Amino acid sequence: MSTQEVMVSLEGAGSFSGEYQPSYTETDLCFLIEDLLLDQPVEGYGFSQEPKLTVTIGSIEFEADINILPTGSYMLGDLVETGIVEGPTNYSYFGLRICEGQNPPTMASGSTIEINGGNWTFNGSIEGGLSSGPLSGSVGVGANYNSGSTTESYSILASAPLPGITAEDCEGLDESCKCCGEYMVGFSGLYNEYETISYGCDGEAIGEGQENVLVLSEYLSAEYKLEIQGCPSQKPKLQPSKSFGNDLIASTTGTITVEEELDFDFYTLTWTGPNGFAATNETTLTNLPFGTYCYTLTHCGCEGPVDQGCVALCLGATPVSDWYYEENKELYCRNMSCEEAGEAVQECVDGVPCEDWQYDDQDEECFRDICYEEDILFTEVTEAYDIEYDYNESSEKCEVSIFCESGEASMTIEREPVFSDPFFDEDENTCFRYVMCLEEEVAMEEVGIEDIEWSYDQNDGCIGEVECEEGSHNDAEVKGGDVITEYEDWEYDLDEDCFRDVECSLDGDFEDEIREASEGEQEVEWFYDDDDNECFATVYCNDEEVENGVSDDPYFGDWDEDEALYDLECIRVAECGDENFVDTEESEVYWEVGDCEYISGEEEMYKPCWRVVECDNETFEDEEFWIPCDENCAGYNLKQSGNQSGLNAAPFNTKMQRCGIEFEFSTYSDFLDLKIMPSKQTLSYTAIITHIGTGRLVKQVSGKSITVFQQRIRLPSKGVYALTLLSGKSRLCNFKIIHL
Repeated sequence: MSTQEVMVSLEGAGSFSGEYQPSYTETDLCFLIEDLLLDQPVEGYGFSQEPKLTVTIGSIEFEADINILPTGSYMLGDLVETGIVEGPTNYSYFGLRICEGQNPPTMASGSTIEINGGNWTFNGSIEGGLSSGPLSGSVGVGANYNSGSTTESYSILASAPLPGITAEDCEGLDESCKCCGEYMVGFSGLYNEYETISYGCDGEAIGEGQENVLVLSEYLSAEYKLEIQGCPSQKPKLQPSKSFGNDLIASTTGTITVEEELDFDFYTLTWTGPNGFAATNETTLTNLPFGTYCYTLTHCGCEGPVDQGCVALCLGATPVSDWYYEENKELYCRNMSCEEAGEAVQECVDGVPCEDWQYDDQDEECFRDICYEEDILFTEVTEAYDIEYDYNESSEKCEVSIFCESGEASMTIEREPVFSDPFFDEDENTCFRYVMCLEEEVAMEEVGIEDIEWSYDQNDGCIGEVECEEGSHNDAEVKGGDVITEYEDWEYDLDEDCFRDVECSLDGDFEDEIREASEGEQEVEWFYDDDDNECFATVYCNDEEVENGVSDDPYFGDWDEDEALYDLECIRVAECGDENFVDTEESEVYWEVGDCEYISGEEEMYKPCWRVVECDNETFEDEEFWIPCDENCAGYNLKQSGNQSGLNAAPFNTKMQRCGIEFEFSTYSDFLDLKIMPSKQTLSYTAIITHIGTGRLVKQVSGKSITVFQQRIRLPSKGVYALTLLSGKSRLCNFKIIHL
């Protein structure tokens, strides 16, 4: 955006202008012109006056509201009065002096001090003491006050006794030094206190209020005090002059003269020269042989020399060296040729730097000009005494502070910083990097964490690989401390054992979940559901029960043939995990019969008969036995007394049910020992003994719950018998073949 000329005109005070680049559009007229307005001098106006201020930006002109400040400047904005205060009293010297032993002077009665436009004049007389000319001076109240008025004037009664010098005033002064002092005058008064608030031309505040702007309301009195004079603030600088004899006659001696007036009550002037020459408080030295004469001027109230130097007293001396610093003399000297003296002489001055130190960054050295009486003697070059480095976070620059000599103020140059690789600080839980200024670490800057990649260790928990901002790789490993490892509930998988998810974070930040990270020792207790043919397990992971548990299909072994044939029970092994359980099913029992045929030695035909037990489609066949062809295999129709139709002699294609009835039997000769033990759940039962071949009922027993039946039963003859147990609802509970 191009710059425009901003012209500011103040009625009766001229105008001034400057270039400014607008920060807004031209139509807004919002240019921060206070940069041009603040601290511009205003003359000829009192505080209460409001002159017209015109601002012209480009070709557009408008008026601005302003306030005249007591500092003699003006600004945009408001001036708010905050109260009336008694202002500070600033003292200034006014030309009266007194020494120890003298009576103090007194302002004569009726004497006044007239204050007009910030300047004051004494009217009256002084009794005792001496004054040089009319007494006058200026008055001010701090840095914030200057009346700026040529019309307002005040008159204050000035008569008052002035303080004298006491013994306490002279304590601490050198005994060889006179104790004297100068009088000072100050003015007390009441002042209106204001606060100014600066506004831009867009109406927005552009700065904080300036406090303690004081405007004189009323002068109260003049006050006097005596200040003891020690070391003078303005120290004399001697300029010794040289003179020689008649130009027509070759001179071998010379004269050194000091023109400055010195009060030897306070000053001491000492001289040294060749061949042991010495003098004190002499301002004219005559008949001096050619050579180097050095002087030292001291003041009894000052520490160290007030002035010193060396005069090269030689006719036609010319420089033969550059200026250099002579440490023994603590002076800047140069060598001069002097044939008459037979050796080189020195000219030395108490030179001072006429500019601040500067730094040559390329040569890495300090330099400055040394002057004497406004003449540049030479350029002093030296290595820096010390270099300090700092990093300015606002400007993002290295600030190099260079101290060219001990005790001197530093100069500051800016350089671009260099940064170290980032690193992770475990105490702060964040990443930093070092700021390098000219290969020296000067600051540690926080850069933050870009990301953390988490892993899990069974012993240490969550472990994070930290990648810092501004980094290009994993910069640190973090574990323990503020690393938080949170575990989800245990889960169990038949293939992967115990596991659980883990959530990792660094003090709650950079959270991430790792699936199935944590493993545990498992303990499994298996159970088998015989009704549903299913395995169940209670799982403990690290002694903690897993809520969801485990279910699985069992692995079945073969059906037990003996149990099927002899107990009519379908029994097999059900394997759940590494544990075995018994699986039972209902058996289906039926008979098979073969063809009739003649058996050797028998006249009638016989047929084979055998029992079949089926367990879940797997069949088991019992041993066959032969019966006459006219008999039924297992005797289907039982014949009871009265030829009434009865129970089936033996089940055929009938499924077994477990009814909770247990029995035991044994045979001896023609006897059957039978014991029947029903359970509590059995309401009633019926036990039937039949002859397999004929189906004839041999014995029928009925019983009830938990009533044990035990009896020896005589069987009619040798043969094959069937023992059948039925529940109260005539359901087949058990069936046994008895061979007698």
